[in-house]
Amino acid sequence: SAKLRVVAESLRLRRDRPELFTAYAAVPVTGEAAGHALAFDRGGAVTVVTRLPVGLARRGGWGETVLDLAAGRWTEVVTGRPVDGGTVRLADLLDPLPVALLVKEDR
Repeated sequence: SAKLRVVAESLRLRRDRPELFTAYAAVPVTGEAAGHALAFDRGGAVTVVTRLPVGLARRGGWGETVLDLAAGRWTEVVTGRPVDGGTVRLADLLDPLPVALLVKEDR
């Protein structure tokens, strides 16, 4: 299931790259649905989660809500998708899963 895949990939990354989990800092999310996302940098691994998904669906989704991700090339660990840093639309990032775990490739 998707839940198990998210947990397994997160634990694998923490085991293999513990240096990515040494801090905790908010990552800015802006836009009309910003209250429906939480994003934080754990020291190199950025986690993004959907908050209050029923209300998000009721309002019509993410719209133009964005994550301000550091510039560079990132990989979304659970799906393996590449993500370009900068302004990232949550509608794109959080599809098909309501969570993302990002690791910067060009540290």
